[in-house]
Amino acid sequence: MRLENELRLSYYRELSDVDERHAVKLVQHTESGRVFVLKRLKIYDIAVFRYLEEHPSAGIPRIEELIEEDGCLYVVEEYVSGMSLRDKLTADGPMDEGESVKLVKQLCSILTPLHRLDPPVVHRDIKPGNIIITPDGKAVLVDFNSAKESREEQSR
Repeated sequence: MRLENELRLSYYRELSDVDERHAVKLVQHTESGRVFVLKRLKIYDIAVFRYLEEHPSAGIPRIEELIEEDGCLYVVEEYVSGMSLRDKLTADGPMDEGESVKLVKQLCSILTPLHRLDPPVVHRDIKPGNIIITPDGKAVLVDFNSAKESREEQSR
């Protein structure tokens, strides 16, 4: 790895593994003390991550830093406190109709701007494990690792 990139990454101290199998770690910036998630991706669409970095959006973790080198992308993104929808459903059981409608509306408001881009950005991995419910009940869509710009011609 180039020295410049090693230096940039050295500002983040590892706190714990979030997902060892997928090289996802909880890290803390040594100067600011802020906590982030650090991912090392081997398969990714750099255009998606650059867009997300340049256009922070409610309901998507803010990207702090992108480092691309040797066929890998290191993504430093906002840590979102909360519980995955998968864990919430396991702990609390099925959601009632009102909660479900509220959640779907939040997901639509997150996805609509991405789908309206030219070319559209498609998440491709929406599942309960990739939806975080914050303590104040907001939905946050995480894990854009499989997301792609859709270059298929749109049917009218």
